[in-house]
Amino acid sequence: MRRSTLAIVIGAFILILLLLALCIPASIYLKNDMWLAIPVVGAGLIVIAACIVLAHESGVIWISSAEHIRATIAISIVTEYMVLVGVVAFFHGWRDVNVPTVTQTLVTNFTSIGGVVVAFFFGHLLTCRLVKPVARRLNQKTGTNRKNLEFCTMRLGGG
Repeated sequence: MRRSTLAIVIGAFILILLLLALCIPASIYLKNDMWLAIPVVGAGLIVIAACIVLAHESGVIWISSAEHIRATIAISIVTEYMVLVGVVAFFHGWRDVNVPTVTQTLVTNFTSIGGVVVAFFFGHLLTCRLVKPVARRLNQKTGTNRKNLEFCTMRLGGG
């Protein structure tokens, strides 16, 4: 891993921790849970920005690569989920109250969404890895050069 890549990842992590460090005391001091929503949204935005910068650093135009967009969505959903569950589980207990029903529903639904996104991300990778060799053998056997798996190397924007 290059130093600049490591610096971007560590910087994103520090920004997320800084958001948590600022918003959790504000939530406790002001006795308002609204402040706990800021790190959840901010973590997703920081991760998306970091993925765009990392893709740009490797010489890829981020928006034209379906693979990078798919990876960014999966990474940001997983990060959002970890921050959301961490905020709900660890920082809602400072007051001796039960977690509201709407928060429980949000975590349950976000668990389902995260599971679907991660399953489709890895399912797509697995499909491409399993089917690509079969398509190559079929092309060699029939003597054609058809692109049987355009979805595995899809580029957006006509590129």
